[in-house]
Amino acid sequence: MKNKQLLFLILAFLGVFHYGCEEDTIDESEIGNITGSVVIKDDKSPIANAKISTNPATSTVFTDDFGQFILEGVSVGEYSVQAKKEGLTANFEGVTVQANSSVNVIFEMENEAILNTPPKAPEPLLPQDNQVDVSNNFEFVWAKSTDREDQESLTYTLEIRDAQNQEVLRFENITDTIKQIDNLQFSKQYFWQVSVSDGVNDAVRSELFTFKTADFPVITNYFVKNVNGNNVIYALSEDEDEIQLTSENYNSFRPRKNNGVNKIAFMRSVGAQTHLFTMNPDGSDQQQISSIPIGGFNMEMVDFDWTSNGNALVYPNFTNLFQVNYTGGGTQAIYQTSDGSLVTEVAVYENDNSKIALITNDNSGYNAKVFVYDLTTNLVTHMIQQNLPGAVGGIDFSPAGNRVLFTRDVQGFENPNYRQLDSRIFLYNLNTQVLVDISTEKDAGTNDLDPKFSPTGADIIFVNVPNNLNATPQIYISDINPNDNEPRFLLVDGAYMPEWK
Repeated sequence: MKNKQLLFLILAFLGVFHYGCEEDTIDESEIGNITGSVVIKDDKSPIANAKISTNPATSTVFTDDFGQFILEGVSVGEYSVQAKKEGLTANFEGVTVQANSSVNVIFEMENEAILNTPPKAPEPLLPQDNQVDVSNNFEFVWAKSTDREDQESLTYTLEIRDAQNQEVLRFENITDTIKQIDNLQFSKQYFWQVSVSDGVNDAVRSELFTFKTADFPVITNYFVKNVNGNNVIYALSEDEDEIQLTSENYNSFRPRKNNGVNKIAFMRSVGAQTHLFTMNPDGSDQQQISSIPIGGFNMEMVDFDWTSNGNALVYPNFTNLFQVNYTGGGTQAIYQTSDGSLVTEVAVYENDNSKIALITNDNSGYNAKVFVYDLTTNLVTHMIQQNLPGAVGGIDFSPAGNRVLFTRDVQGFENPNYRQLDSRIFLYNLNTQVLVDISTEKDAGTNDLDPKFSPTGADIIFVNVPNNLNATPQIYISDINPNDNEPRFLLVDGAYMPEWK
């Protein structure tokens, strides 16, 4: 009896064990295999003993001598397979395991040292080595480093060095192989070089090339434009090219050329003050020459002038008129208003320093007087205008010294913004004391401003602008004779404060 019970218990245990084993067996219809090989990227040679693993985790194997591996009995699903070996770049591939089939994957690995190899030096292309007559606005071009596939990781630095003073223009973090550079100096020898960096190794420099910019062109006029909120001085060549002379990082305006000393004087904001500067006709050698600042009710309306011999400049400082040497120094007061009015504009007769034309006004820019003053006798020789309402400006002597130009708003409009409604150009003859309106061709609703005689006195250059706020100014040239029906000639759009060469 006891033997029968023992036999029954043994059979029952075997039955349970067999049932449990059947429960743990994986259905072959739910598994597959991952096969593959691992090779060197460049020559496709096999990599032995590379570690192969998956995520989600299955099993880990190593490649054989032929760089091959197999992961068997992998459950169906999505996996990330990794190949890894010391000294080589790790690699990942995504696979999908399907039932009763094998998916094959090939890994291409690189030596990690390759990634630390610096790129080859870029090749400079334009301007060519020893190229001459290069434009001062030029597009520099170089060839990329072709030995690197990771081009997106490379950045370039362009350096342009002045051969004379060794000043360097440096442009960094360039991702392209082309860079437009503007406002290079004329008639200047430069060196240029480009370097490449991969962010890991030291930058690699190209060959050093040299070039020379073209000579400065013949200039006909100067003017001012607004660039990024600052006044910027430009020159206009005889080919009608606009050449920027001052930086948009400074507020520079009112260019005045003197051919005797071959310099351009201009006004520039220096902190809260405004000072006189000079520069060469090509914009080089910009120097502050005034120690006492320029002053007036509105810096946009204030103007100065050269003395007849070009050795000095005359400029207003509120109630005073100062003279300063064009090289700086020698500052002296030469005139002061007797009634406390402000000196706003001055013009010096080019053949006689003692003969000046002045515009004075009150602190609002009104109650203006226009007159000619003799510094030798300290007398007003001609009172051209006084006791008239409205804005007045733009005074200038004719080359012969017998006529004076200025503008006046004939509407007599006065407001805190110094807005003008119908400003016209007037020509006053000092010999006959006759005043003539020469804005006969002016469009209604516009203002004529800032007139200047041509070097011959036969023409004038001036600004015309609609009288609405923030309107675009334009520079015109016109015959001085208002009765010859000659049309106005548009010279520059979007510009103001004109000057002849």
